Amino acid sequence: SELKLFVDERCGEWGAPAFWRRYIDWADYAADFPLDECKRFMRETVGYLEPSFFVFTTTGGTEMRSEAMTIFAEYSQSRKARAAYVRSVIESRLTTDSFYQRSR
Repeated sequence: SELKLFVDERCGEWGAPAFWRRYIDWADYAADFPLDECKRFMRETVGYLEPSFFVFTTTGGTEMRSEAMTIFAEYSQSRKARAAYVRSVIESRLTTDSFYQRSR
């Protein structure tokens, strides 16, 4: 709740802190987080690709694959918790893709 308050008061409507606030609300409280809104974070903050992992996984890997792979590669050497989380979500999607391709 402190993070949410901080973001609301100081960080503005767009950018990384605002994205993570919305993402946490979605993940923890099942708040609606439409893909169009998620994509807008990337449009409003030039060069910010992190939301692509959410779009990639939510669409079953059909949208923003190249952006998600860019983030995946960029975060591959990072030891930050956020990077590890994003990598694990992308890896999970890729593993699911691989499983279903072998099953065919």
